[in-house]
Amino acid sequence: MQLVGLILGLTALARIAQLAYEYYSRRWENLLPAIDVEQATADAVETSTATKLLKLSSSAWAGFRRFVVAAKIRESADVVTFHLVPQDGKPLPAFRPGQYVMLGLKIPGQKRTIRRCYSLSSGPSAECYQVTVKQVPEGLASTHLHDKVDVGTPLNVAAPAGSFHLNETSSKPLVMISGGIGITPFLSMLEVTTKQPERRVIFVHSVRNGREHIRKEELQELADTFHQIRIITIYTAPDDCDILGIDYHGSERITVDSLVRLLGSLDAEFYLCGSAAMTKSLTVQLKDWGVPEDSIQSEGFGGATSVPAAPQPVPATTVVSSPAATQVTFQQSHKTVFWHPGMETILELAESHGVPINSVCRSGDCGACRIGILAGCVQYKDSCGDSCEEGSCLPCRAQPVGDLVLNA
Repeated sequence: MQLVGLILGLTALARIAQLAYEYYSRRWENLLPAIDVEQATADAVETSTATKLLKLSSSAWAGFRRFVVAAKIRESADVVTFHLVPQDGKPLPAFRPGQYVMLGLKIPGQKRTIRRCYSLSSGPSAECYQVTVKQVPEGLASTHLHDKVDVGTPLNVAAPAGSFHLNETSSKPLVMISGGIGITPFLSMLEVTTKQPERRVIFVHSVRNGREHIRKEELQELADTFHQIRIITIYTAPDDCDILGIDYHGSERITVDSLVRLLGSLDAEFYLCGSAAMTKSLTVQLKDWGVPEDSIQSEGFGGATSVPAAPQPVPATTVVSSPAATQVTFQQSHKTVFWHPGMETILELAESHGVPINSVCRSGDCGACRIGILAGCVQYKDSCGDSCEEGSCLPCRAQPVGDLVLNA
């Protein structure tokens, strides 16, 4: 009897399970027609792929990465654009429009790698970076790039960097002003602003004449296609063949007075890039008109040509001393010198005593000059507060806080 009861109980449980299965199966069958299973699967695969690409492209690399020149395009007599693709074929990280990359160049006759920073001159891409280089008279790096680097040449490239970049989340009117080769970061910014149809954009470009006006047709096409973008061109020394009203809008240098007439208001974000004299003058004028400092970004061009020549080195055994002065030791160079009140930066101190330190931007943006701190600490020029940085520093902006030992 017990056996019969057990069998009947198990049979009943099996029937209940079967009924439950059939009930829930019918419920799901009623729901499934509302779901495109094939499309949902495709969407899941696409999302997964996009997530993987995002993860790959969101992480920059440390040091230099090997690239190859995929194209070399002549923009004008002294300006060339290089298309750079990663040798390993992996996706490139996104960058902020306006940022730059550093090239590490092996130039014959130079013992050290020559480092130069160049603005990225196109919008973010996972496949290719573009840099546009003007050949500077007697410029070591630019001459090497123009004359010796061609399609297929490998180049060492550091990851994008720099604090001069577009605020893509802002909806305030945008005013970009460039002089000469200072146009390059704005080529990247303008490409991105095409995706902001509600944001008013004014780009003022000053150049000598039409022969030096790069990307002229491309810029005009942007203005014709995107109603929010207005481009104003100034030729400071137009050729006879340059036609006023067609090729350019005027010959007077841009001033804040002319900007006020143009905008009607200075309630905008301003980005300036060109010679140090141009950016400094416009920055002062904008501040005098009441434009907040955080609404003005500027970047001066000059690179290595603005770096003063190093004075004659002080012999390694020499210790330059003075009462009440801070002692700075450059360990690799076997030199100990003294910091005096009134000095600007550790980089200038090093250069004045023949201590070699790589430098490019001299403003703390590129990171090329970073060196290790072996003892002591530094503060940064124009910084607020009493914080003291240890471990490493950017000597182009740093000043010692007490005695200091550097790995240089």
